[in-house]
Amino acid sequence: MATLTDFEFYEDLEQDIVSRLEAPLNSIDFNVVPLPDTESKFDKPQRQGLVTVTYRGSDYADDLRTTDPVAQEETITIELTVESKFRRNGPQGQGGVLSAILLIRSLLLGYRPLDCKKMWGGQQDFDSYDDRLWAYGVTFQTSRLAVEKPEDVVEDLLTNITVDDGTTAESFDVNNS
Repeated sequence: MATLTDFEFYEDLEQDIVSRLEAPLNSIDFNVVPLPDTESKFDKPQRQGLVTVTYRGSDYADDLRTTDPVAQEETITIELTVESKFRRNGPQGQGGVLSAILLIRSLLLGYRPLDCKKMWGGQQDFDSYDDRLWAYGVTFQTSRLAVEKPEDVVEDLLTNITVDDGTTAESFDVNNS
């Protein structure tokens, strides 16, 4: 069960999907990467195609399952940008954008990523053809239960560390200065 204060969850989710896709897509000459944090680290595909995995956003169910703590179904959208100089296949047998999309669909449809339910397909759209580069966008969705942590637990997480070796427990205050 996930909580709303899992700060690194989306980064870990992107990396889980990259790991799922990496070897099979490398076999058809595509690199797979999570969306970089800065534009300077973002490369356009050269010889190989490129699949960029991005957490696009979440929608939360309107119906609350409880009032204290709040628990909601979170529907998560992952976008994959698929880019290559080839739309179908390259002259040396490299996969093109459409080949990569079919492989991605077979690998992600029904896949259960980190702390989530199985993935289902969203949209698949032509994005652009610019500077001899084909680009398509493909979305998949998954969901998880997002549960609020009580304030005292959040404060403890940020200010106190408890070490428990199974026989004794010792707490340490964290100095935030």
